[in-house]
Amino acid sequence: MQEMGMKYADVEDMKDICSLIVEYATDLLDTKMGSLMLVNKSTNMLEIIAAKGLSREVIKTTKIHVGEGIAGIVAREGKSIYCEDIEKDVRFMRNSKVKYSSKSFIAVPLKVKNRVIGVLNVNSKRKGKQFSQKDIKLLEILADQAAVAIENIQLYRDMKGMYIGTIKTLAKAIDAKDPYTKGHSEKVTQYAVEIAKEMKLPEKLIKNIDLQLSSMISER
Repeated sequence: MQEMGMKYADVEDMKDICSLIVEYATDLLDTKMGSLMLVNKSTNMLEIIAAKGLSREVIKTTKIHVGEGIAGIVAREGKSIYCEDIEKDVRFMRNSKVKYSSKSFIAVPLKVKNRVIGVLNVNSKRKGKQFSQKDIKLLEILADQAAVAIENIQLYRDMKGMYIGTIKTLAKAIDAKDPYTKGHSEKVTQYAVEIAKEMKLPEKLIKNIDLQLSSMISER
């Protein structure tokens, strides 16, 4: 688990880290299938961000309202669900005659400060084995770490966007104040980078700030 946390720290892209989480989950529980769904705040629907053993079409089109379906119930209640045989479980009986691709599964919530941000699912344990209480606990521990990692990436994005937005506004204000200073706002990039270093922002974020602001100013 410690090694997993260290790898999380080096990942900045949301899809990449979600894929890494799914890989850990399926390896840890020795399953053929797994998926990670996050709540879209705009629609209040769960969407698959990363998956293993699912078709691209399913990943692309699956959208579930919070409170509906298995993952939706987990997202609403904030509690894990284990099902040994979905075809026989009265909680999930359906009128449709379509068979599920997997009969046994575990779905656990991703929570940050008691707020559910998504759901982690694993299906089809290999060699026909059944999931155990230990499996459920392991997946819950993984989900707790994953939720923190995902939240940190979102905070990183927000910080980056806010910081760059502020510096852009400052650069425009300098140019607008005095036409003779137009083009001198390159210094803003230098100042921005120095401020970022003083704030002890991540090195990769500092490099991105430098590149984006330099690109913005060169387009003037």
